[in-house]
Amino acid sequence: MAGTGLDIGHNDIQQSSYVGMALQDGSFTIRKDRIRGGVHGVAVIATEVDTNAVLEGVKITQTSGVPVQTFECCGFTATATVNP
Repeated sequence: MAGTGLDIGHNDIQQSSYVGMALQDGSFTIRKDRIRGGVHGVAVIATEVDTNAVLEGVKITQTSGVPVQTFECCGFTATATVNP
């Protein structure tokens, strides 16, 4: 998902094969989602602009890797802020 100022919430994502939610190139606020399974719950990706994601009350369980992972390319930064 790419975009600016996107507000996403109340999703229930289960057993994805790799990443429950991928947020790329923009600013995102994720509220009260539930993500279970996969390697990462949320991937924050910066390839064309700096990417910022705020996760508020997001519950991530049963991942085989870190729940929130950032990926950066080409001099851009990816930042994830996790609030309970």
